[in-house]
Amino acid sequence: MKTVVTGLLFFVTSLVYSQFDNLKIDSLLSELDGAKNKLDTLEIAFTLCDNHEKFDEKIVYAKFAIEISKTMRSGKFLALAYQNMSELHADNLHFQDAISWKSMEIEVWEKYNYKLELADSYYELAELNEKIGSSSDAQIAFEEALEIYEKMDAYKGVVRVKNSLGKLHRNLNDLANSLEFYFDVLDLERDQEMDVQEANTLLNIGEIYKLQKDFDQAQSFYQKAIEKYRVANSPLGIGKTTNNLGNIYLQKGDLNQALTYYNSALILFIEAGEETLMANAYNDIGLVKESQNKFNVALSNFEKSLELKLQNNLIYSVPSTYANIASVHGKLGNRKSAKLYFDKGIDMANKYVIQDELAYLFNKKAEYEEQNGNLGQALALFKQCLLYKDSATKKENARRIAELQTIYALGEIEEKNELLELKNQLLTKDKLDERNRKVQLQVVIYGLIIIVILVALLLANNYRKLKYIRSITAQLKETNEELTETLISKDEKELLLKEIHHRVKNNLQVISSLIRLQSSKVENTKVEGLFQECEVRVKSMALVHEELYRTDDLSSVNLTEYIRKLGNDLLDAYVIDKKIGFSYDVGVSFMGIDTLIPLGLMINEIISNSLKHGFKNNAIEDPEIYINIQFTDLKEYEMTIGDNGSGMSEDINFDFPETLGLDLILTLTDQLEGSVERIPKSKGTHYLVKFKDLDIRGIIHK
Repeated sequence: MKTVVTGLLFFVTSLVYSQFDNLKIDSLLSELDGAKNKLDTLEIAFTLCDNHEKFDEKIVYAKFAIEISKTMRSGKFLALAYQNMSELHADNLHFQDAISWKSMEIEVWEKYNYKLELADSYYELAELNEKIGSSSDAQIAFEEALEIYEKMDAYKGVVRVKNSLGKLHRNLNDLANSLEFYFDVLDLERDQEMDVQEANTLLNIGEIYKLQKDFDQAQSFYQKAIEKYRVANSPLGIGKTTNNLGNIYLQKGDLNQALTYYNSALILFIEAGEETLMANAYNDIGLVKESQNKFNVALSNFEKSLELKLQNNLIYSVPSTYANIASVHGKLGNRKSAKLYFDKGIDMANKYVIQDELAYLFNKKAEYEEQNGNLGQALALFKQCLLYKDSATKKENARRIAELQTIYALGEIEEKNELLELKNQLLTKDKLDERNRKVQLQVVIYGLIIIVILVALLLANNYRKLKYIRSITAQLKETNEELTETLISKDEKELLLKEIHHRVKNNLQVISSLIRLQSSKVENTKVEGLFQECEVRVKSMALVHEELYRTDDLSSVNLTEYIRKLGNDLLDAYVIDKKIGFSYDVGVSFMGIDTLIPLGLMINEIISNSLKHGFKNNAIEDPEIYINIQFTDLKEYEMTIGDNGSGMSEDINFDFPETLGLDLILTLTDQLEGSVERIPKSKGTHYLVKFKDLDIRGIIHK
């Protein structure tokens, strides 16, 4: 009865949530139909992607978002749409498709010069390539990301990529390069005094030494990591390190000590509620119990590990747990169960292309068949394992396969004895490999010593060159002082600069006259209007150089006089039926040319728009245009400018300007390192512009 009630409650709850989700999606679709602009449409499309449960439906809206973003001016939105599509495929484990979309996203970031976004996307591309086992492509993408992060001094990005490269080289069994990356990361983290991150890196370095079977060094770094985790109050970090110490004792064959560490780690993981780490700890405890021939206890721990991995979608480590469960069933004599779990593991590893897990499964199953005397099947499985192992393991398995082929072909009675001998040979090879690694380490150390000596020699040589350069510099300084006496005087320089401003002003006036002359021959009124706009823009720049020519300073212009002349010139340039008033209040005496030219062009555009569009209605009484410029602090200014005309349409969007004039106003605002916004009033069009002084010499205020 209780089960029936529970089932009914679950059904009703699911139905309610389903109806709620449908209402939410219907509401979004209604908003999509009524979207005012492309940006709103794009945002709703992204939201619909998130709210739909079915992958196919998500893809429909993701494609719609891409098509919308292609029609928008900013490449940023197209890149985000590609990124959304890549993430959808990755979440559904379609990694090859995710890589294709991520590559398209990268092309857009690169085209529009978004550096940090480009680096982040390269990093994500590398992770996707790791998912499909393409280590070489992953390394290339990581290195692209690293190069950009380093150029931009993006510390966190550099640390993240170098950590990933260390992990990548570790998985490739390239332990020397892995160690180099981890030590680089350690230096960066120590500079920033980041205890938890430094502890994580110490843990990774200890892992490398463990793989090299240098257990003393590994334990040393693990102890340093634990000390850092204690300082940072990170019981989770202590648990991970404790679990790794258990791995060392497992490899040493000290099963009781390994079990002690694994149990301690498991307690910390349970207290922290970290199910992913709990799954790994249960798996490790199962391996110890299996080695102690406590198969039922081992099976219980493996099953707990499997349950947690499936609950947390840890797909990439599930196949090896299937292999462990199958191995224990085999030792308990449950051959059907052993076959079932081996097949499950192989099917999953094949489905998600997890090469390391496949190698582990084939190796485990080969050992199982070998124990049961099925040497032919063991041989075939070792060959399959060989396909997925790295080069070092390939050599080991090739040797083992050769021995098995001999045993299987000859049909010798003492097959098991020869297999035992083969294992001993493999153990001997491990010892030789360990000795070779030590020799390689010595070679690296001697190489570093030679490099240090060469660097010292280079530094000494550079010092001699620097000393010589300083001597030459002193001679040049003396020569320059002699030449300075022969240079033209300050008055002559100012005269030349005045002449330059005068000629620039004259040239701009000639250009203005040519434009006016050309416009007089145009019959199309719209084209004539464009010529007129171009003419007044040129005049506004010419006025700056005229004022500079008339002033004694040559670096700044009387702003009040410039505003007065510019406003009157614009009123004269446009034919208006009624007389329009022009008022101005300028709290700045002089302004440098670097600031004044873009400011003048902006004022020109705003007043021109007012004269062209703001006073078409003759019913407006006392039409007026005004400008007010004040300073709020030493380097920041506020300008209010507007008219009391008919006003601008409310549909105009500053984010997506549709006219050259408005686009020019926004561009000039960016050039002034400022901002522009409309001031809502009942009559007319009014702007508030905040901007900075681009002339480092400053402005003289009233």
